[in-house]
Amino acid sequence: MPRRALFLITLAGVAFVLPASAQQPFFTDDADVALYHRWHLESNNEYDVVPRSSFPALRQDTQTIKFSYGLFNNCEVGMDFPLIAILNARNSGLGTPFGIGDTDYSIKYNFRKETSGSKWPAITASLNIEPPTGNARLRLGSGLIDYYLNSIFQKTLHPSTR
Repeated sequence: MPRRALFLITLAGVAFVLPASAQQPFFTDDADVALYHRWHLESNNEYDVVPRSSFPALRQDTQTIKFSYGLFNNCEVGMDFPLIAILNARNSGLGTPFGIGDTDYSIKYNFRKETSGSKWPAITASLNIEPPTGNARLRLGSGLIDYYLNSIFQKTLHPSTR
C-alpha cells in the first residue's frame, strides 16, 4: 500500500475517534528470558492520576523491582515487589499510605527463539501469580489472588524494528 494512502487512512481513523474509558496500560515484555544460572534485575516507576471513583485517593506512585533467575535453559522464575505510595486528599484524614503491595511470582518459558532468515517469530509464555501480600485495608493490595497467563510473539521486521 502506498505510504500516502496509509497516511490518509490513519488520519481518517483519528478524525473519528470517540472518547473511551480504559484500564491502566498493560505492561509489555519481550520474548527473552534470563540466561541459565544468571540473575536479571528490572526496575520501573509508574506515577498515576487515579480516576475520580477512587476518591479520596488522588495519585499513586509505584516503584517496582523485579528479580528473575535463569532456572533452566530457556526458563526463568521471578518475583517482583511493588513499593506503593497513595496520595490522598488533604482533608480526608487518611494521610499517605506507603508500603509493599502484592508480591508477584512468575515463571517464563521461551519455546522458540527467533532465528535469522526465518519467517517464524520467537514464542514465549509466562504465568504470574500474585497472592494478597499487600495491606488491602490501606489499598496497597487487592485482597485477592490475581493470576494471568501471557503469550509473547516477537519478530524482527527490520534491524531497528521489533
